[in-house]
Order: sequence, then structure tokens, then C-alpha cells
Amino acid sequence: MEEFSVTPVERLLEIYDIIAPTQWPADAATVLPDLIARLGWTMTGNPADFPNAETNLPVNFRLTSVLTPKGQLTEVGFGVTDMVPEGSDTHCVDDAYQMILGELSLALGNSAGRSGAVWWDLPTGGRVHLDRLSRSVDMGFICRQYADVERDEVRFGISPDRVLGQDE
Repeated sequence: MEEFSVTPVERLLEIYDIIAPTQWPADAATVLPDLIARLGWTMTGNPADFPNAETNLPVNFRLTSVLTPKGQLTEVGFGVTDMVPEGSDTHCVDDAYQMILGELSLALGNSAGRSGAVWWDLPTGGRVHLDRLSRSVDMGFICRQYADVERDEVRFGISPDRVLGQDE
């Protein structure tokens, strides 16, 4: 397999310092262009109706996931490792996840979560997630309202693996 790229944790902490103070939800057309510019990323869509961006991280899949229901910025997600080809050995993804998790925990404190998906609460009430997906590791920031839903699910004992509409 070719070299597997992982974003340095120092860069992830810089991203954290830029995104974490954002008060969400916020008007995407106003907040998103400034946020993307401060990150050094490139807007590839219109923030008012099709908000996409491309990161400058050293990975092979640089598109972001930006959610803006009703024009309000609520979530930003992006890959922090290369995405391995389907059917490839994923030990490098496991190793990268454990390394990133360990270093972020040293910087941000203990995380909460479950195997393959952890989070830290943000000072704004939102959350930052680190997710070990099937072929890569992703990081995502969510607004307070989405984080409150996650906190309520824990409080009420609702499984994070539950599929809506398939309740028992």
C-alpha cells in the first residue's frame, strides 16, 4: 500500500482553535466564508444555498461536509486521514485513530463516547467529534442544539446506534 497520510494533531488543534469559539447556529452566508478563509480552505459552493469547501489538509479526500438547514450553519465535518480504497487493509486507519485520539486527549482532556466515535464538549455548548469510519478518520464540529440532542439521548438511555423508524 502507498503511504497513508494523517493530518498532524498540531494542525487539528489549530482548526479547533478557529472553529470551537463559533456561536452556532449562525447565518451561514455571513459566518461560513470568514470561517473557511481563516482555516485557509477554499469555498467551492455558495454559502447561501450550496455551502461546500475543500480543505488544505494533507489527505486524499479534502471535501468538507457542511450542514446549513434554513441557512443556519450547524455542522462542519472533514477527513483528517487518507481514505483507503474499498476492500483494503484498514489497520492504518485504526492506528491513526488511536494516535490522534491519544494526542487530542492530552490537549483537550478526557473524551466521551464509544468505540470508534468520541467527542469533547466545546465552551459554546457544541461538540467536536473524532470518528473512526470504515475507511478513514473524520473530525466534525456540531452546534449546541445538535450536541444537546446527543446529551439527551445519553440521559434517556437511547442507543447512539439506533436507527429511526426501526424502534422496537
